[in-house]
Amino acid sequence: MKNELPYLECHATVHDWDETSVVTREGYSGFGVAFDYRCTRCFGTKRVIVSRHTGLVLSRFYMMPENYKAPVGMSKADYRKLWISKKLKKNLKVVS
Repeated sequence: MKNELPYLECHATVHDWDETSVVTREGYSGFGVAFDYRCTRCFGTKRVIVSRHTGLVLSRFYMMPENYKAPVGMSKADYRKLWISKKLKKNLKVVS
């Protein structure tokens, strides 16, 4: 079943991040390691740069698909209510 609203599940809950690479890139080699992730649902990506010395997150950058942004006035709670409604409708069976 395709969501009527784009990326509904990611907006309603959280992303389902899958690690795609862990590398030291040119420019990060002296201080950090880049961890790249991709969401299995919306295919957005996240890059987290972590200090190899302290373990602290130095930078976090997201690239989301076009049209990912929620409509103006629609809160996370609104997305969750809609998501729950669709989940319940999908799983209900007609009993005769």
